[in-house]
Amino acid sequence: MSAPVQQSRGRKRGKFGRIKRREASRLVTSTEIAIAKAEPLILAEAHAASTGRRLNRFVTIAFAANLCPMRTIEALGLYLKAASDWLNTQGVPLVCIWVIENPAHKDEHVHLLIHLPTELEKRFSELQRGWIARTGTRWGKGVVKSKCVYDSREARAGIVRYMLKGCDAEAAKDFRVIRTNEGAIEGKRCGFSESLGPTARWRENGVVGASERPQTGKRPPGRSRETTRPTTAPASP
Repeated sequence: MSAPVQQSRGRKRGKFGRIKRREASRLVTSTEIAIAKAEPLILAEAHAASTGRRLNRFVTIAFAANLCPMRTIEALGLYLKAASDWLNTQGVPLVCIWVIENPAHKDEHVHLLIHLPTELEKRFSELQRGWIARTGTRWGKGVVKSKCVYDSREARAGIVRYMLKGCDAEAAKDFRVIRTNEGAIEGKRCGFSESLGPTARWRENGVVGASERPQTGKRPPGRSRETTRPTTAPASP
């Protein structure tokens, strides 16, 4: 008679390992962009400008309005992965910030502010139709709206304020944003590319948000760990 098989006493990982736990963490519903989330978006835009990669293209994608079978955050992930892969072949990193909105008068959609060199704009526009098709979204009029952002601090500040219009009262006061109700969002509501994250910002110029923790033990020479919260959106060149 064969010996009984011993069951592992370790934590059950499920078919996809940690993915189930990560997925569960994304299901928190929010109705506003908290100030702890709004501030890093402002700092991210400023960092993009300071490194010569200004966020010069404003894109709105209506996944939900065009029968996308997955949640907007999932569809956005596929889109950004495809965009990042192609940009890398052109020697350009993915540099962007994004916000998901779900107002009562519109379907859920995403605003994306991205760095896109002028010579790549046409090809990017052609390819993104295929990237969106990967999400199961039906292509049609109004799926994507895209416009160039004028190269000035004021123009970018205006776009960022617009993206933050679903923020809480504290963020609206500190960053001079006119608030509107942008509905409930299940999962992550806003974010930025890794190139604009706290670790990248801390390593390059020592600037992080009050609630952020960069994944590095080193401090840039002459820099303090303390940060000052910006009073405008944003303070970039």
